[in-house]
Amino acid sequence: MPTQGIGTHLNTTPDAFNAFNTQPTQDLSEKTYREGMWPRNMIYVVLAAISSQRQIDYEEKVLRLIVDQTKGIFREDLREVLSTWHGDAFRSGTSVRMTRYGGYACQRMNVSQIETIEKLHNAHMKIINKYPHYILDEETPEVYVYDRGYFSINETDNYYDQADITEVKNARLQTKEAFIAHTKKDRLGWFIHMEPLTTIFGPDIGPDFHLWLRDVKRIFDPNDIMNPDKLVKMD
Repeated sequence: MPTQGIGTHLNTTPDAFNAFNTQPTQDLSEKTYREGMWPRNMIYVVLAAISSQRQIDYEEKVLRLIVDQTKGIFREDLREVLSTWHGDAFRSGTSVRMTRYGGYACQRMNVSQIETIEKLHNAHMKIINKYPHYILDEETPEVYVYDRGYFSINETDNYYDQADITEVKNARLQTKEAFIAHTKKDRLGWFIHMEPLTTIFGPDIGPDFHLWLRDVKRIFDPNDIMNPDKLVKMD
């Protein structure tokens, strides 16, 4: 699509992601997943009328042509069920449905040029396949393409049952390997990301963890502009 000059963002989501973010209960999430309601991977494309309404009309025509040429399918039948999510789970608040069992760990996150997607995907999968899967049998890397197709964010998450000590230990080991050991080897995604820090160090630090996290933010984000008031209140 970048070569066609359409779209501002693209997001690929696995079937488990759609099942959780669109269903109000755990039972319904698992039911729609098991019944195959969701495609194995669904692609969301954001079209924006930056210059005029004619632009978005044109971009939609081009997008439909691309889907037809690549033998894809427009899931018009899912329009209603997706209306509660709008592809923006964080702002709409539905993303918390993925953590009903109470556990979440970010295994890997990389930001790079879109040409590196395959390399990043393979690096993610090597780690994923070494450990058990917990969320509806899978954790699949998600890809967010932005800046009209020139850059991408590759993210791999792990959702585990915090009441299951085995799952907790595996999730922690997976996060350590992804963000520390593996990253030192391939230099893919070498940056501070607050979410895995909570998984790796939280249990060791204990009840004063929020104070430790505030000290970390004072060093890397002193003006609290990265994720204000999300993990700790700096004021």
